Amino acid sequence: MSIPDNNGSDSAPTQHDVAKLAKVSQSAVSRVLSGAGYVSEKTKKRVQKACEALGYIPDLGARTLVTGSSNMVAVIVANITNPFYPFILDRLTLKIQQRGREVLLLNASGGRDIDELVPVVLQYKVRAAIIMTASLSSKMADMFREHRIPTVMLNRYSTVSPGNSVTCDNAEGGKAVAAAFVAAGFNSFAYVGGAPASSTSHDRRKGFIEGLAEAGHQPLLALDGDFNHDWGYEAGTLLCRYPAVQGIFCADDVIAMGVMDAFKEMGKSVPVDAAVVGFDDIPGAGWAAYSLSTVQQPVDAMIEETLNILERDASATPVEVRIPGRMIFRNSFRGPIVVDISKHQASGRG
Repeated sequence: MSIPDNNGSDSAPTQHDVAKLAKVSQSAVSRVLSGAGYVSEKTKKRVQKACEALGYIPDLGARTLVTGSSNMVAVIVANITNPFYPFILDRLTLKIQQRGREVLLLNASGGRDIDELVPVVLQYKVRAAIIMTASLSSKMADMFREHRIPTVMLNRYSTVSPGNSVTCDNAEGGKAVAAAFVAAGFNSFAYVGGAPASSTSHDRRKGFIEGLAEAGHQPLLALDGDFNHDWGYEAGTLLCRYPAVQGIFCADDVIAMGVMDAFKEMGKSVPVDAAVVGFDDIPGAGWAAYSLSTVQQPVDAMIEETLNILERDASATPVEVRIPGRMIFRNSFRGPIVVDISKHQASGRG
């Protein structure tokens, strides 16, 4: 619906029209649409209803000029081929929108340096930035800090530059898997990791090896590769040559699926010949073809912590949040055990 102007012709509705219909001041309309300043819930609803009735669409460019920032949160990824990232990205987008923001997705595909995306982020004058599948470099951290853009690494942390980060407690997850294997009576183990430079793979490997060491064990094999099915299949083909291995822990579910597919091709059975445990609990992990035991990442809690941190001042002292995951037992590992992941201990189940 459009509002006739003084000459009787049709024109697009304005904030003045919205204020008139909602019976509030124009400054109240501005605060509701910009998200800046206090407005009562009652006023907010009246303004939103008036916007819907009039078909009013806010001018985001004009709002950016006035406030100095847009209503967008940049989400920066290095690649989204791993099924875990579309899964978490879908939930993250929904939660951002529920907080009245929009998402600017930037994908550094094809080996592109993620630092090259910083000028794009600055150009759009985003309100905040979330970095997934890559770490915050010192250059990027300095740029965001200079422009006072709150930034959080989600499912990653930086080893070269201090910054806000939210991850699953990957090391404790690895220890929990080790405890589960030991409680099941296993005495020969293997680890199949992802990219060695990844903080997630590093911590999961470290936790697993430390957990085994606490019980007087060490892995027969500890392999590093990449976070994809092909690497898992290659590692699984190799592991088939080590029949003594009873428990295989993989840095993520996709790697674990590759290992299981290799075992099947080689005529081996999971979990009869070896138990396999992944990490993440992507939707496909529960499919009948895999029924994969895994460490479930607390995705919703991680997202909430991330968005809460973004509400802080960009100059605030960086925080690192680690949230415990949860062991999910399926057919790829049928050990009759219960694991308290917060204490990485395992006990028999009556």
